[in-house]
Order: sequence, then C-alpha cells, then structure tokens
Amino acid sequence: MLSFIAEIPESYETTGYVVMNFDTAIEMIRAIEGREERIEVIRRAGILSGMLAEAT
Repeated sequence: MLSFIAEIPESYETTGYVVMNFDTAIEMIRAIEGREERIEVIRRAGILSGMLAEAT
C-alpha cells in the first residue's frame, strides 16, 4: 500500500530508468510478457554479477 508520495527534484532522471533486483525483474518479465529468452538474459546477468545463484 502506498504510504506517501515524494516530490521528484527537477534534476532527477525521469526517462524511465528503473533499478530493481534480479528476482523482481524476472517476476515482472514473466508476468508481463512471459518470454523465456528475455528471462534467461536477466538470469545470466544475475549469475555473472554474483547476485543470483546458478541453478544446478
């Protein structure tokens, strides 16, 4: 639930750049488009960055 709305400073980046963790990104991609190719790219990036464990 939204608890407050923050004002965005004029110098703040507003072009649509979003930062999230790899698990959230994978869940969003799966829910929105379900393309396994894109999910695999994100999963590999997470593994290479050390943020996701490689599936065995």
